[in-house]
Amino acid sequence: MIVFVKSQLAGPSPANSRAAYNRGRGAGPPVRPTAEGSVAMAGEAPIKQAVTWIDDSLRDEPGADRLRLVDEAARRFDLSPLDTEFLLRHLAERGRQA
Repeated sequence: MIVFVKSQLAGPSPANSRAAYNRGRGAGPPVRPTAEGSVAMAGEAPIKQAVTWIDDSLRDEPGADRLRLVDEAARRFDLSPLDTEFLLRHLAERGRQA
């Protein structure tokens, strides 16, 4: 059985609107720390996080083993086999362009 309060049926008033609710709460979308301690957007896709992490790792250490990085990213960001394959193709394409 669902019970509605009269104010819920009438729709939001300025006093209880989402904007009023969010007023005073931190600005911007929610964030969460990653395994490395950096901050990632809460709704950001794991594949995008993995690509960013690999790019940062390669920037820090250009000679790093790319296969090892993909393997570590797959475990760290809990990627599916399809996402892991995408990362391998992504790195192969970047290798040809460089």
